Amino acid sequence: MPEDLEIKIKKAEQEIPAEQKTSGLQTFQHDVAEAMRQGQGNIIKIAVAEEARNQKESLVNAPSSPENKKYIIMTVVLVALGILALVGYFVFRTEKTPTTTTTQTQQVGSLVRTENHVPLMIGDLSSDSVTAKIAEVVSGSVGPRNTISDIYFVTTEKGAYGSVTSSQFFDAIGSTIPSSLARALGSKFMFGVYQGTTPVPFLLFKTDSYQSTFAGMLSWERSLFDDLYQLLGISIAGDNQALFAQKFTDGTIKNRDARILRNTQGQPVLEYLFLDDQTLLITASAEPVDELMSRLSASKMPK
Repeated sequence: MPEDLEIKIKKAEQEIPAEQKTSGLQTFQHDVAEAMRQGQGNIIKIAVAEEARNQKESLVNAPSSPENKKYIIMTVVLVALGILALVGYFVFRTEKTPTTTTTQTQQVGSLVRTENHVPLMIGDLSSDSVTAKIAEVVSGSVGPRNTISDIYFVTTEKGAYGSVTSSQFFDAIGSTIPSSLARALGSKFMFGVYQGTTPVPFLLFKTDSYQSTFAGMLSWERSLFDDLYQLLGISIAGDNQALFAQKFTDGTIKNRDARILRNTQGQPVLEYLFLDDQTLLITASAEPVDELMSRLSASKMPK
């Protein structure tokens, strides 16, 4: 075998990995020797070069090669980044999901101290619907004895909540109150429920003119029962049908002058009186009077 060819063969052997020497090298040497005997020197050179190239490609394509390791690491990193991006998208979308917001109504100060404040949205409801909603709230009102709940009415104007004035309240319930009385009464009023033997609804108004208010109430007596009996929970069943034709008479409640509507048995059904010169009370029972007068006096005491 020529010396230079032998050197090339040995060099090719050195480039072959150790794990492949045992299996592939003996066969390769046998093929080279056989070719030399047959005088195929050029073929041997080509074979040596081809075998060296194949061995190098095997090393490059092996999973443990530096190039493949780099690609594997890059692939793993890209997959991880994709997963993180997907998770981040869903988290961001969940955080941005609109939630239902509840608009807070404006709490109106009561004319007297109360234990509970109950807002009632009336909006553009019909007078019958407003009356029905009030009756529903009154019937469901519960609490300890001698406590008072303030049911205050609100409406929406241009998306904002605003408290209802006395004039708006009278319009909402379809009242026939005389215009002179509506002007005499202040804008602030109170619809409350007193917890007595049974829940007793009542209306409380402020006025700057006792005389004008009293004169206006005398005029309103003709339709007062018709306007308020549902709001104040007065039954019109049986003999109470006659209440529509009954007239108010003078009377006294808790040592105060009052105008009283009585049924055919002479029992008070609807009454109104002044707790002081500026405070008018309309109620279906005398039960709240003492408690209201006590709280009204307390509110006037200097703090």
